[in-house]
Amino acid sequence: MLFRGRFLSVKVFFDTCDNLLSVQEFFDTCDNLLSVKEFFDTCDNLLSVKVFFDTCDNLLSVKEYFDTCDNLLSVKEFFDTCDNLLSVKEFFDTCDNLLSVKEFFDTCDNLLSVKKFFDTCDNLLSVKEFFDTCDNLLVFVFIFQSVKVFFDTVITYCPLKEFFDTCDNLLSVKEFFDTCDNLLSVKEFFDTCDNLLLCVDIPTKANVKQLYLILSNAVYCRNQLTHCENVLCTDDAGKKVFVGLLKQLSDLVETISKQILDVHNQLLATTVLHDADSHHWTDNKEFYEDERCSYTIQMWNYHIRGLKYDLWSICPPKLAQNIFGSILQESLQMLTLRYVRVKPSYRRVKQFRYDLTAVLLCTSEFLFQVCKSMSQYLDPGHCDIPHYNIHNLCSTLLACIAVITSPIDQVYRIFKRGYGKRRDSQPDTLPGSLSYSGSNTLWLHWIQPSLYLPSQKHYDDMQTTNAVYLQTKLLLNQPLWEPSTLLQALIMKDYTLPIMLLTRVASLETETMTNDKKEKSDSREIFTAVITVLSQCTHFTDGVAKVLMPVIDRCEDWDVLNAKKLSTLECEPPIWMSALFDLLSPYIDSVLEPLIIYILNLPSLVTGKGCLIPEIQELPCGCPPNKFDNDSTSAKKGERYIIDSALKIVVTELSEKIHVLNTSVSVTFNILQEACHHNNLKTPHNCAGIIIIGRCIREKLLSAKYIETMVGQEVPEETHKLLTVLADCIYSILIFGRAKSSISTPKMASQFVKANKEWLTGKIQLIAVHLSNELFTVPDTDILEGATSQFADHIFTTAAAAILNDIDGYHHLEIIHNLIKRNWTWIEEQLDIKLSMKDKPAAKTIKFDLDLTPIKEKKFVPQTEFSQIGDTDFQQEFIMNFNLNWTAMLQSDLGLSEHGFSSLLYNRHEMQDGAYLEEAEKRPVEILRSLFERDSSEMS
Repeated sequence: MLFRGRFLSVKVFFDTCDNLLSVQEFFDTCDNLLSVKEFFDTCDNLLSVKVFFDTCDNLLSVKEYFDTCDNLLSVKEFFDTCDNLLSVKEFFDTCDNLLSVKEFFDTCDNLLSVKKFFDTCDNLLSVKEFFDTCDNLLVFVFIFQSVKVFFDTVITYCPLKEFFDTCDNLLSVKEFFDTCDNLLSVKEFFDTCDNLLLCVDIPTKANVKQLYLILSNAVYCRNQLTHCENVLCTDDAGKKVFVGLLKQLSDLVETISKQILDVHNQLLATTVLHDADSHHWTDNKEFYEDERCSYTIQMWNYHIRGLKYDLWSICPPKLAQNIFGSILQESLQMLTLRYVRVKPSYRRVKQFRYDLTAVLLCTSEFLFQVCKSMSQYLDPGHCDIPHYNIHNLCSTLLACIAVITSPIDQVYRIFKRGYGKRRDSQPDTLPGSLSYSGSNTLWLHWIQPSLYLPSQKHYDDMQTTNAVYLQTKLLLNQPLWEPSTLLQALIMKDYTLPIMLLTRVASLETETMTNDKKEKSDSREIFTAVITVLSQCTHFTDGVAKVLMPVIDRCEDWDVLNAKKLSTLECEPPIWMSALFDLLSPYIDSVLEPLIIYILNLPSLVTGKGCLIPEIQELPCGCPPNKFDNDSTSAKKGERYIIDSALKIVVTELSEKIHVLNTSVSVTFNILQEACHHNNLKTPHNCAGIIIIGRCIREKLLSAKYIETMVGQEVPEETHKLLTVLADCIYSILIFGRAKSSISTPKMASQFVKANKEWLTGKIQLIAVHLSNELFTVPDTDILEGATSQFADHIFTTAAAAILNDIDGYHHLEIIHNLIKRNWTWIEEQLDIKLSMKDKPAAKTIKFDLDLTPIKEKKFVPQTEFSQIGDTDFQQEFIMNFNLNWTAMLQSDLGLSEHGFSSLLYNRHEMQDGAYLEEAEKRPVEILRSLFERDSSEMS
């Protein structure tokens, strides 16, 4: 009945059964059934018997049908068993949305024989265990090519009667369905099948990239539905609208992800890592005359690089990174299982070493793309999967290199007294010795000895250049750059990276003196982005100051803070000072807003003429107006009154709102004052911050564009003239306190100072005292000092989230990222990292690029990618001559037990029975055999 409900018609159903077994044989098998009457009585609610037999007219006569049913008993017991499940009607209603049987069997092409299936099922006891086992298969029915093959296979093993009799001893039908209740409903079962239908023809009939596209679309739809669900259902107790669709899409994403893993694992195992000539380890002829590693290793590197390019280009970033890491782990596991069993001949030992050296070099580069943080790279925990497993596999491969390919005399000298008493001459100074045991990342030291030391598990333990190099490289190898990773690269090791970048930008600005507006704009944008981002890191308030001090030193810009030199006002402010102006903008805007409102509301400035009182002949009440003198003396008095009032507004606002100044800016001003004192520079009121604040106000008031932006419309020329006078007066009273220049406006400033000397001194002193407060000194301790990697990652994630909340936060971070990415080669050159495998140095110095536009990803060029490891060439000669300190490596902790060491030792060609040995090798081999003979017998 189940299968009949799935066919287009009863005729199609019986036609399908023709090739299986006759109806007579089918019912003969059903020995335990009773009469058909009770069966049809049960079917009353489904369709009438008339409709049923009318349908059967073209199949066989009713007489033949009942003649066939002679041996049937009652179906009552069958339906009684089904009572607790669902009615027959509900059962068929459930089946309405399922596939036709034709589509079902069309899907089952090119699958396995059933023999392997039943061989696997020999030890099963219950249906639950059976379905648990099926979880790792595609779908149960996908194993069979057709129903006919299924029944033919069953008959080969046992008659149908014995088959069903065997099932009786397992569970009753009721127990069977009760067990199924906890597994999947019929609908969920076929929903799973629907997902598999998308994958069944890949890669035989479609490109693997089709899976990536389906996966990306599914993730996009799931994320959109999740967003809509969150918007529509704000209450946790509310009805979820898209629960069913979300579950289906989540299942689809999971299924396709597994399918991608399976496809690549099978491709690697059966194609990429298969080459008869490369793997003929017992051959007494060198492979390729010992001039290269195996073809399979280079093809493996090429395949993983291509996989990374496809996943990064098509799939969602986090999911792509997870899939890439899982495939890398599985491929390394295949390689490890192969190479720990290899017993290379004397002529193939070098090839063995070349292969594993190449694998470790490639993996050290791939790890930058797998890891999300350097803690996963340098010291992964047991829960960091697959990173922890990858390090374990690489440690095993390094052990294979050390035990199997090292000189026999070195092995003998170190292990001649047994594995537990191996010779360790310098336990305190030997890299990777027993004093550093327990780590699975020591292999990195042997592959890149100048970059990693065994005791270094955190940035604090590493050399500054190495730490900055690793963090920056990790940032640039992510599928999508992470703000927290970028922030850590900027802050770590006393802000080394931003100091490098800003000093170079500032020096280019000074050296070239270019008139290119775009280049100047890019330089200022870079400074603004870096300084603004650092100022928003509340846990690192000294960031802006520590970055700007070296920039001012190298550009020799201390004179702009010297109050005795007025010539600096005539020049454009340095780029670093302009960046500080941007940080001061919220504070300065709040100070200048009341001033601009006051100026715009002045009658003479509103009308563009003089006062209106002298023009009025008579007031509305009939009284004559008071006539003011309109001579030049009264005009000067009015202008002075306006200037005095405006200066009072500005000074008052500066002193009252100084407390809202950004903490990072206050710390910077404090440190600048200390530096000025150290350089014997005289600053007004012993506060360098007042100079910068005064200069910022002056620049803004002199900028017509700024004024028009504040007002929202064009401003009359008369207003600009008054603001120009005010700009010089404000700067003069803040910096000098009296007239010091030859221009006319400071005379009014001098008069203002004389009239309000005590009041002005008190206000400015209030500003100076605030900026020199001890709260704004450099902290004695660092929040990251002694912190765990997880805590540090959390701090940077929190700081990045706060920056992204700012309207320009992401834009500033993106500018910094683009700058680093465009100039990565320049950064490498400046850091001067001594890598094991490195291209020849360029003849010319690398140019620093100020272009801030995003870099287009390079296209995948097979010829280029095949010949690269990371960013360098796949140098066969370098791999052949790779230097290893055999003594130190054998004495270090390779992560091997005594049994594991013995297993690898007996893979050496000298340890094989009948191996040719020179005289110098006979004694070492004999002693090693006697020491580890017991382990060898256990292995055999």
